[in-house]
Amino acid sequence: MEDKDQYLGMLNQYLATYSPQSQHELDLLTEAVFAKFRQQRLWAAEAAQLEVAIAKDEKDFRKTLPNADSRAHLANGVAKSEQILKLYLRYDAQLNRIYRNCLKDLRDLQAQRLIPEPEEEPTPIELKSEIEITPNEPKPTPEEQAAEAKRRALQRHVNINLGRHPDWEPPTE
Repeated sequence: MEDKDQYLGMLNQYLATYSPQSQHELDLLTEAVFAKFRQQRLWAAEAAQLEVAIAKDEKDFRKTLPNADSRAHLANGVAKSEQILKLYLRYDAQLNRIYRNCLKDLRDLQAQRLIPEPEEEPTPIELKSEIEITPNEPKPTPEEQAAEAKRRALQRHVNINLGRHPDWEPPTE
């Protein structure tokens, strides 16, 4: 690492901000900081690449366009460095994703840690020993119950006379 002190300074600032309290939180924070540090180094490399491209071609460019300003020199440098700049952009996007995902995971982990525990035990649910069944249909009247008992007795008598099982019921439609 070229600048260990700069990296450690950045890491200490993030540690002070996020205060990780577990190894997992520390690992996520360290990975996020390292991605951000590499991204900043990449930005510096990209700027240096453009400076090199501009300086390398400046003499010929001045002959072609003697009145060109710094923006024209920059455009020429970008054109000469197109392939490497595409690579830098891919690396930049990847490092940015790593950084954001690590910080999101860290915040989620810390939010779970901050959920307060309930102060008292929840009251247990008391289960009734008898299960109360409530039918969807209304309860039959005493007259309806008597009529149903007579119908069943008659059906039983018919079943026995026809050689069927006494509790056989004809299919309902």
